[in-house]
Amino acid sequence: MRTIDNEQSPLFEQAKSSRLAGTFLVSGFIMAALGSSRLLIPLIALSLGASSLLIGVAAALFTAAPMLLSVPFGRWMDRTGTLPAVMLSATMIVLAALLYGVMPSHYSLLAVAGLIGTAGVFTHMAATRAVGLGVEHTERAKSLGYLVLSYSLFNFFGPVLTTHAFEHYGATLAIGVLGLFAVLSIVGIRKLPHFYTRERQGAANASGSRKTYDLLGIGDLRLWIVISSVFTANQTLFPFILSMHAAQIGLPASQAGWMLGAFAFGTLTSRFFTPLLIKRVSPNTILILALIAAAGVYAVIPLAHHTTSLITLSGVLGLPLGVGAPVSLALIYEVAPASRVNEALGISMSVNNLLQTVFPMIIGVAAIGLGVASMVWVWALIIMASAVWIMIGSIRDGES
Repeated sequence: MRTIDNEQSPLFEQAKSSRLAGTFLVSGFIMAALGSSRLLIPLIALSLGASSLLIGVAAALFTAAPMLLSVPFGRWMDRTGTLPAVMLSATMIVLAALLYGVMPSHYSLLAVAGLIGTAGVFTHMAATRAVGLGVEHTERAKSLGYLVLSYSLFNFFGPVLTTHAFEHYGATLAIGVLGLFAVLSIVGIRKLPHFYTRERQGAANASGSRKTYDLLGIGDLRLWIVISSVFTANQTLFPFILSMHAAQIGLPASQAGWMLGAFAFGTLTSRFFTPLLIKRVSPNTILILALIAAAGVYAVIPLAHHTTSLITLSGVLGLPLGVGAPVSLALIYEVAPASRVNEALGISMSVNNLLQTVFPMIIGVAAIGLGVASMVWVWALIIMASAVWIMIGSIRDGES
């Protein structure tokens, strides 16, 4: 009997495509909850009279737990497979929605932020592993690129839907929609073909006596880890900044949702053209221009007070930030020692989470004394300084 075991057969390719799409849907609904909550939780907290410091703490909690738990979670996932990992993540979001439904307050929002943020990071780890192991080596980069594209798509409709629910039906129902996204993910796990599995995929390679953090002694690797972290941190900070600015100028929540949707659409658009851009422009130049453009847009945001201009700026900001994330990640792969790429990526994730934990609290404190505009300009300066760092590194490499 003929089976689909032949990897060249149309049936095999069709089955693989179906499993890939199912994997995207399962992870995408969870990422929709993560992306929506990053805008929704500050908006709800502001409506309850919370201070900017508490909102900064809430934004930091999205990545505080993953910063500490990513390594043991990865080891656990090595032992149990990716299916229990993604099920755990979806369950955490359902629990977060139930928690707020039972105890609606700005303090319970802190727990909601921690649960959903941890679930989102864990889901990304599981989805990346599942896709990477489920496709051939030659298709891995392309498939992972499609995974990131699917995140942008889900992060477009998620914030739009949840902010409309918040504006018209209140905070409890809006948080409930986040739980619904997780329920849909669980249904997808049960009903759709996907690459998540309970089977052990092999233990992580032992690193022997090598110290993981000695990789930071490699100058180029240290540079790209930090630059990648700056791009990634924008996924946390932009909804946080946007929600505070929208509340300050009196824009309704639904309009803020459209702004974040425009940002997601910008990242989605730029990631379609990233492979073509890389063929024509050097990675260093791409990252420098992306950072300069992002810093410029951030500097203008506090001066914009109308929905149309803010939606436009959000979409434009998504373009350089969407390009920068995959390019900087590719450079980490390029400069890391071949036998220690996974360690380098682990360090990158830890630094990403550290910056996404510390920056919101610093900016939240700054907003108390200096105002929202000042904290946005400080962040723009940090982005510009990152571009200057790459320029200095490029000049040094050219002289050596």
